[in-house]
Amino acid sequence: MEFSSRVLSIDPKETVEALTRSIRELVHGPLRRKGAVLGISGGIDSSVCAALCARALGPENVLGLLMPDRDSSSDSARLAKLLADELNIATFSHDITPMLEAAGCYKEQADAIRTIIPEFRDMNMNTCLERALRHKQILKA
Repeated sequence: MEFSSRVLSIDPKETVEALTRSIRELVHGPLRRKGAVLGISGGIDSSVCAALCARALGPENVLGLLMPDRDSSSDSARLAKLLADELNIATFSHDITPMLEAAGCYKEQADAIRTIIPEFRDMNMNTCLERALRHKQILKA
C-alpha cells in the first residue's frame, strides 16, 4: 500500500463494527473469556478502547482499571471516571506509586531529567512543572 493521506480515509461506522466484532470474537473465542479488564487513563486511546469493549462485550462485562501514581494529574482520574460512568462500566482504582518506587522508576526518571537539567531534585513531577511555570512567570514580570 502506498502511503498517502488516503490511508486515513475510513468509514467510521464500518470500522467500529469491524473492531467490535474482532474484540467479541477474540475474547469469546481463543481467550475464552466473558469480558475484559482494561486500564483507563482518561486519554483518548484508552477511552476509545473502553468504548469499543463496552459495545462489543456489554458494559457489564468490562472493568476499567484506574492506576494513578504520584505524578498523575487529578484530571486523569476525573476524566477516566467520567468516561466509565458514561459507558456504564465498573471501575477499580489502585495507586501504583509504591510499585513504581520499589521498581526504581522515579529514580530513573529523575536521573534522566538530571542529564539535561543537572540541578533537578527528586520531586513530584506536578510540583516540578508548577515550579517551572512559576519561574517562567517571574522571569516575564
